Amino acid sequence: MTGPINDVAGQQKEWFSRSFLVGIAAAAKFPVELTLNDVNGVDATVHDGGISTDWQLKGTSSPEYSADGSALYFDLDVRTYNLFVGDRNSTGYLGVVVVPKDDADWAAVSEKELSLRYCGYWQKVTGMAPTNNTATVRIHLPLRQKLTVTGIKEIMWAERKRISA
Repeated sequence: MTGPINDVAGQQKEWFSRSFLVGIAAAAKFPVELTLNDVNGVDATVHDGGISTDWQLKGTSSPEYSADGSALYFDLDVRTYNLFVGDRNSTGYLGVVVVPKDDADWAAVSEKELSLRYCGYWQKVTGMAPTNNTATVRIHLPLRQKLTVTGIKEIMWAERKRISA
C-alpha cells in the first residue's frame, strides 16, 4: 500500500525521539516546549524555571558505534550543526534515540507500564568547533551520556551553574 502511511516513515523516528524526551523530562519535572517548525534547528526546549536547553532530536534503527564501543556516531546535517555551535541564549544539544528496526517493537504498553525501546543518548553541540564540511558533521555521543531522568537533571543543573557563574 502506498500513500499517507509511507509518507510519514521518514518522520516517524523523529516523532518517537520527541516523545522520548518529553517522557524523560516530565518524569524529571521539567516542562518541554515542542517546536512546530524547526527553522532554527530546535525540535524541543526543556525548561527549568528561567533556564532552558534547546534540543535537536533524531532517531535511528541503524546505529553506528565506535570501534571501542564507547560512543554512538550520528551524522548531523551541517545547517543544524552551524545553528547550534555558535553563540546562543540556550545551549544546544543533540539527542539520538536508538530504536528497534521493526517499529512494532518501539513501545510496549500494559496496565502497569509504558516501555519505550531502546535508549537515548545526548551530546552538547554548542561550543563545538566550526566545520568546513558541506553536508554532515559526525557527532560522537558517549554511551555514558544516556537520556534518562538523572541525565536530564544533570544537564539542567549544569546549565543553571553555567549561567549563574
